This record gives sequence, C-alpha cells and structure tokens, in this order.
Amino acid sequence: MSQASTVAPVLPRTSSRATARIRPGRLLGRAALYLVLVAFALFMAQPFIWMVLTSLKNLDEVYRIPLSWWPDNPLNIGNYVRIFTERPFHLYILNSFTVAVGATISTLLFSTLAGYTFAKLPVPGKEILFTLVLATIMLPFEVSAIPLYLIFSNIGLANTYLGLIAPEMVSILGIFLIRQFCETIPSDYLDAARIDGAGEVRVLWAVILPIITPALVTLALIRFIGTWNGFLWPLLITRDETLRTLPLALSFFSGFYGTQYHLLAAGACVSVAPLLILFLVLQRQVVEGVALSGLKG
Repeated sequence: MSQASTVAPVLPRTSSRATARIRPGRLLGRAALYLVLVAFALFMAQPFIWMVLTSLKNLDEVYRIPLSWWPDNPLNIGNYVRIFTERPFHLYILNSFTVAVGATISTLLFSTLAGYTFAKLPVPGKEILFTLVLATIMLPFEVSAIPLYLIFSNIGLANTYLGLIAPEMVSILGIFLIRQFCETIPSDYLDAARIDGAGEVRVLWAVILPIITPALVTLALIRFIGTWNGFLWPLLITRDETLRTLPLALSFFSGFYGTQYHLLAAGACVSVAPLLILFLVLQRQVVEGVALSGLKG
C-alpha cells in the first residue's frame, strides 16, 4: 500500500479566534433572553406575590400609607389560623374538592365517549349533531343559570352535592378537544384491533386512551380549575353553609362596613395552593397536550 493512501485527509478547522469571537456573543444573547424572561415572569407574578405578602400582614399594615410590600412580621400566620378557627374553612375545601373531582371525572368520561363517537364511529348525521352541540358553546352560562335553577329546584336537587356537580358533568369544550385528538389517530390502528377481535370498548381502552392521554390531562386540569373557581352556580343552588365552596367562603370577608383584605388574601392563598400544586405535577402533560392541539390546527 502506498504512503499517500495511508495519509488521512485533513479537514478544515475553524480558527480558535473565530470561535472565541462567536461564543461570547451567543452567551450574551442567551443571557439577555433569560433576563427578559425573568423580568416578564416577575412582572406577571406581581399580583400573586402581593397576595402572599398581604396574607402575612395585619389589617393596619394593609391600609398603611405609603404602601409597603414587605410585612412587619414575615412569619405571621395568624391570618391563616383565623380563617380556619372563625369559619369552617376545612369544610369549604372539602366541598370544593368533592365538586371539582366529581365534575372532572364525569367530564372525562362523557367527553371521551362522545369525542370518540363523533370522530371514528359511523353514526348517521353525526356531523350535523356535532355542529348543533358545538353551537351551544356560544351561550354563556348566565343565560341558562336561572332555568337550570328552576329545574333542579323542582326535582329536589337544590342544596345537594348532586345539584352542585350536575351542570358541570358535561363539557362541550371537552367533547370538541377529544374529537380533534381522535381524528389525528389513523383508522388503520382501529381496524387492526377490530380484526384481532377487539370490540369498540376494547379499542377505546387499548388504542385510543393511551394516545389521547395528553388531551385528557389537559382537559382534566381545565375542568378542575374551572369548577374549583366556580361562583355563580354554587351561590344559586346552595342554601346551607355546610355546602358552601371556597369562592363563596372568600366572599364572606367582604361586607357592608369594609373588606378584611388580610383574611381575604389568606383565604385566596389557601384556595390557589391546590391548583398550583396540580399544575406543577401535570405540567409536562399539559404542555404536550397544548402543543399537539396546536399542531392539529
């Protein structure tokens, strides 16, 4: 073998000076981007930070002029103790959790069944029916609140847990979301499962659900937050304090003679904490679900 054939080809290399010129520029641009993002995040978090700090203040600190962000005693938890001792706040939390979990589970069930049916099953006239169902999303809840209240009162569901949950059991947005995700699934997957002897329930459980899991997590989070923060319907349908939810409990701190902002902020922190924890736990699935829905367009 000749000596020329054993010589490895020499690849062109970027000079170290050029690399040194490029790398600081990229680092500076990335640092500037992070700085802008952090500043924007702090700006958006100002109301939340103010709420947390206000929950640690006394009433005279809240009305003090000039206003101050930092409380005199950052370790003051007396407001949290008061909301749990002066009011049955643990009961309000339990009611909100019961209603939100019940509405979320029923929404996932009905949305999955309806979305799969509209997307993949050969139902006559399903496009017209889906259009009619989707058209109801344009009606605000305030339009149907009074008729729903009259109906539920006549059938004996007023002032009950079932009456609280019933209007939230079906979500038109959930049906639309699950239908859009199911349409992205190739029908060949479903046909292959049917050829292997799987029924529709088996197809839905083994093929559809694993694929649309990000959509289900996103829908669950949206529904849980919406029901947890609901105010109008619990205000109409409940009479006893034992059935009050957290949004109604927060209204107790606002009266004719003034608002107890320090207690209101403490109650709001307690109300927001479960939602924040839930979002942090499900963040990855929610981002994936939003991204997939955006790709579907």
